[in-house]
Amino acid sequence: MKKTININLGGIAFIIDENAYEILHQYLETLKNSFSNQTERDEIMTDIEARMAELLLQGFASRKEVIGIAEVEAVIQNMGKPEEILGEQTATEEQKSTTYEKTKTYSFDTAKRRLFRDPDDKKVGGVIAGLCHYFGIDDPAWARLAVVLLCFLSFGTVLLIYFLLLIVIPEADTAAEKLQMKGEPVNVKTIEKEITNAASKAGESLTNLANDKNLFERGTSVAAKILTVLFKLIAGFAVFVGLIVLFTMIAALFGVTVAGNVLITELPHWFSSDTFSIGLLNAGLLLVIGVPIVGIIYGALRLIFGKRTQVGWLKWALTACWWVGVALLFVAGYNISKEFRSSATKNETIALMQPANGHLYIQLSDSTGAKADKDEQDDAYYNFGPGGLVINDVHISDLDRLPIGEPSLQLSASPNDSFYVYTFVTGRGKNKGEILTNSGYIHYPIVQNDTTLHLPPSIELMKEGKYRFQNMKIRIAIPEGKSVSFADNIDRWAATVKGDGFYDDTYFANTTWSVKDGRVICTKGENHFNEEKNNDQNN
Repeated sequence: MKKTININLGGIAFIIDENAYEILHQYLETLKNSFSNQTERDEIMTDIEARMAELLLQGFASRKEVIGIAEVEAVIQNMGKPEEILGEQTATEEQKSTTYEKTKTYSFDTAKRRLFRDPDDKKVGGVIAGLCHYFGIDDPAWARLAVVLLCFLSFGTVLLIYFLLLIVIPEADTAAEKLQMKGEPVNVKTIEKEITNAASKAGESLTNLANDKNLFERGTSVAAKILTVLFKLIAGFAVFVGLIVLFTMIAALFGVTVAGNVLITELPHWFSSDTFSIGLLNAGLLLVIGVPIVGIIYGALRLIFGKRTQVGWLKWALTACWWVGVALLFVAGYNISKEFRSSATKNETIALMQPANGHLYIQLSDSTGAKADKDEQDDAYYNFGPGGLVINDVHISDLDRLPIGEPSLQLSASPNDSFYVYTFVTGRGKNKGEILTNSGYIHYPIVQNDTTLHLPPSIELMKEGKYRFQNMKIRIAIPEGKSVSFADNIDRWAATVKGDGFYDDTYFANTTWSVKDGRVICTKGENHFNEEKNNDQNN
């Protein structure tokens, strides 16, 4: 039968054999005496006891088990023998006679690295510094830079993950936890060293603060350091964006379409048939836009790495490349502009079926003949999807026809008793023959269904044609005594009445028009037109 004692070690209660208690007590008193000259003695002993309690817990499923001599000797062996800590010359004969042989019953996993937040190297909460310690990364600055960039790219998702880790990961409070965070062994020597170093750093900070006579200068210094870190983060983001832009532009130069460069790779072919000039255009854009980006990337990298020296020849090389790009753009622009030097108009007359009631209803309709929603058509025209420019839900590379605008409307009196539609397509080109040829590639099918005239919402250019600033005017001729009315979806079309300046820039939506005495007049809707016109004529 053995006597047992209840003890409190590191804030944890244990039941210990009396002989084992004597060995443990003697060990702790020896350590306490060895640290008597250090101001941090109490803190060192507190952390040592907490670590010993943690080791004892590793060997027991329950704190109700009795701790014996073997367990205490195993913990002492792990923490360090007194003669190893104090030196042979300072150890007493009683301490030398005591053997601390590592028991085979217990083995402690002391080399395992644990994840903590680092309170000594934190910018916000020490999460990134702690992760760097855990994964063996020496400098957390690059990790912080990567996290900032990912915050932009993930639209704040990484920031949410950071705050979750801030809540989940504990902070390393004790010296033992800080050692475990760094993957270093936890024993008496390392605990003493960690606490002494921390106290030394704290003392230096207090000394610097006490010796600092100019608080304004110190505040300025701190602000400068914060701004330096901020500028480095911005510089890193600029490098990332700049590299993406350069990649897309270089891909466009070789005809490779990626998201964002479709305006360079595909749209020029709708404007010009001169592939050589298009190549010059792409190369010029790459140099004129890319060279400043290279300069920004170079400056950002110098800021990040703190390089003050410059590469002298690089500035002159970039300047020369930029001027070469300007020259290429000038040559390409001149060659392409020659394809727009002349203008001409192509006319066409469409005789309509005469409605039995002498009234024609006009509306915008889609390809099925259903009434088109003008607002939705406008909003859906152009947008950028994952693959680049998308028009009406179709990628531009897959389009057979390119929307190029909407026509203008004009009303006139018919030369006889029939309704007519006159179309005028005006464009530019090298010569009149080319203009007329390109005008033939305008796709604008006008369909009549009994008393309803269906007009497409937009003018489209077929893929075989080239864009030459084509525009279309539709003139509707109304016979004497007959009328036309317009649906509400033509509200934003430019509209005029031929030969009557009073009706310039008129809105035709929800209006009815007829011809009386050879003049086009508004008979329904927008009544103020007629009232104001009559007042002007009377005055």
